Amino acid sequence: PVFQVLHESRETIAGLPLGSAAAACCKKANRGDRRTPEVCATYAIISYIMFMWITRAVEPRLQRSAKTRPVVVLTGARQTGKTSTFLRLFPKHAFVSLDLPAEAEQAEKEPGTFLQRHPPPVLIDEVQYAPGLFRHLKVAVDAHRTRNGQFLLTGSQKFTLMKNVSESLAGRADIVELETLSFARSEEHTS
Repeated sequence: PVFQVLHESRETIAGLPLGSAAAACCKKANRGDRRTPEVCATYAIISYIMFMWITRAVEPRLQRSAKTRPVVVLTGARQTGKTSTFLRLFPKHAFVSLDLPAEAEQAEKEPGTFLQRHPPPVLIDEVQYAPGLFRHLKVAVDAHRTRNGQFLLTGSQKFTLMKNVSESLAGRADIVELETLSFARSEEHTS
């Protein structure tokens, strides 16, 4: 089956050993677990992130924010490492990407159902694709206001994202911008 091929082909990533979580996920899939290949691939990505990582200066702030605010929003340009940073710092959070059209559509058109399918703690990637979700996030946060770090959100369309956050999640969210990796920072890890 497809899971066997995925399991065999993902024993290493770029010559690095695949994490035990990913291998266990794929093995469960072979025993009839209803996980999809995408879930196994996500574990493989997380495993790779855990093995090779350049620490970002913003990481301590993100960890503090998740302890003091119900929502943490990480914004920045595309391909700066927003999702990878959150996945590395908060590996126990569930993950959903609104890059997937079906997820984005449900988050936008049926936000209540979407949040039932993806309860906190959850990382919602590319949240700018579902602006209708923000008012529902406010309701979900207010229902459990003392629970910090419930929702981790990423987005790369800064102005749209900031408008929605400031209107719906004022006082509930910490907004952090992730800058691109500087040449000096990358040089520290290659020498």
